[in-house]
Amino acid sequence: MDFITGLPRSGTGYDMIMVVVDRFSKMAHFIPAHKRLNAAACARLFSDNVIKLHGVPQRIVSDKDIRFMNKFWQTLHYLNGSSLLFSTTNHPETDVGDLVLVHQDAFGVNIRYTKTQPVLYGPYRLVEKINGNAYKVDLPVINLEDRESNVQWIKYYKENPNIYQKPPRTEREMLARINELSGIGGWSEEPGKEKTYDVYWKDCDQTLARKVPERIFNQAALSLRQSLMYKAELIQKHEQV
Repeated sequence: MDFITGLPRSGTGYDMIMVVVDRFSKMAHFIPAHKRLNAAACARLFSDNVIKLHGVPQRIVSDKDIRFMNKFWQTLHYLNGSSLLFSTTNHPETDVGDLVLVHQDAFGVNIRYTKTQPVLYGPYRLVEKINGNAYKVDLPVINLEDRESNVQWIKYYKENPNIYQKPPRTEREMLARINELSGIGGWSEEPGKEKTYDVYWKDCDQTLARKVPERIFNQAALSLRQSLMYKAELIQKHEQV
């Protein structure tokens, strides 16, 4: 699908031609249109001139931007009595109950050593769909205020129990395994809130981290805490060079 512009205005007011070419048969439709044609009006022209003859295509190639094409497809399906749910490579067909990873930006906090901290946290379970763009995520108790997350910040997670152990999810599990810490990715400090550490656990996926409250982190052996903090400081100094 393409558009021929820069044409003189016709007697009926048209100044653009919408061109639709079938990739297989090379059959073409030349549809008179207006230069100010928006996505919804474009979909109506497509439905009236193409779909009524050939049905709904499986794919449309166009150089229009993604926002235009999203609205185009939504209108097209609405006109034909169906609904359209968009998915992306990050969250394909994400449903309530699925496990997802949450991007660090979703937490909206400033964390030290951002280059050493993980980009994704989790996995967490989706517990409620708020609307087409947002879900409620089963984040730990320490993050109750951040349970609602936009779909742009979540990525579908497929668990593979044959490779890694599961990191602790609850505070009780964290306390039971507090001396199994293997690294610190960073920490966050906000006025009026408890300090939290982004930590890695032995025998777990080292690309994923859990947020641990300071009161629990301090239950680890002093020698372990000092060793992990020393390594984190070295990494931070190396990045600043």
